[in-house]
Amino acid sequence: MPRCIVKQKNDRYAIWSTVVDDFVLLDAMAEEVIVEELNDPLKANYPGGKDALRYDLCREFENISETGRAWRWAPTWDEAIAIIRELHGEDVAVQRELDALS
Repeated sequence: MPRCIVKQKNDRYAIWSTVVDDFVLLDAMAEEVIVEELNDPLKANYPGGKDALRYDLCREFENISETGRAWRWAPTWDEAIAIIRELHGEDVAVQRELDALS
């Protein structure tokens, strides 16, 4: 399941899923994101194992600080909210933004 880290406007992080085109985790510290991803059962067979996954997660955080997005294909916070708005409706988009501030 393709997922990526997204930096929220409040400098915390979310995990975006391209499968559901929505966030699967909101308002997390970097450490919480890493734990969530390392414990994701769908990543049990990650190529290269947990060390490779840890490395890729660190790269995502580095990429975010350099370019604003985890990977070239990954959305920014505003782009992710726009996708949610288009696919799931205004109410869901507003709720995600509120959840990210809790």
